[in-house]
Amino acid sequence: MNRPLTLTPKELDAFPANYHEARKALKTLSQSCPQLEDIQSYPLSGASNSEHDNLSTETLWLGPSSAENLVVLISATHGVEGFVGAAVQTDLLQRIHRDALLPANTALLMIFALNPFGFAQHRRCDERGIDLNRNFIDFSQPLPANKGYDQLQSAVYEENPIKRQALFEEFQRQQGQTAFEIALSGGQYSDRYGPFYGGHQ
Repeated sequence: MNRPLTLTPKELDAFPANYHEARKALKTLSQSCPQLEDIQSYPLSGASNSEHDNLSTETLWLGPSSAENLVVLISATHGVEGFVGAAVQTDLLQRIHRDALLPANTALLMIFALNPFGFAQHRRCDERGIDLNRNFIDFSQPLPANKGYDQLQSAVYEENPIKRQALFEEFQRQQGQTAFEIALSGGQYSDRYGPFYGGHQ
């Protein structure tokens, strides 16, 4: 039987109100964590306006640098998901500090806000409109084609929502639900202003 998850007010404190609050909490916690070996900050490069100011990705290494086992925990690949990811990272830091949870011969690499712009601006993509989850490909090879997206592109830009939905439903009837999902959200590399754009580098 499923039961709803109940959290105490103290546990809910792990969820940040915004990107800057999350980063501050993580840095404050890390300073008192005895297992912290290294912390690095990577400011958002190419900052050109106030939306980019004071944005960075932080990396924390906890545990021995020579550990044979490494756990990598990343938040905010899709920026808007950073609220939950930061809560998990903050809660884990608290537990490691309190209970020394890291097993022997194991280290933790915590990457906070892989997409700081998206986190701060409540957007899925980064400051260039790129979906980072579609960006982990070998760009020395030909870019993946998404013929389904090519067919749906005009529907994506249809301003009338009723017509847009009708075009989507027609594609689903002809191609099937799976093909529709791949076409729309599987990632595409041809339309920089379209959804799930993977970039060119």
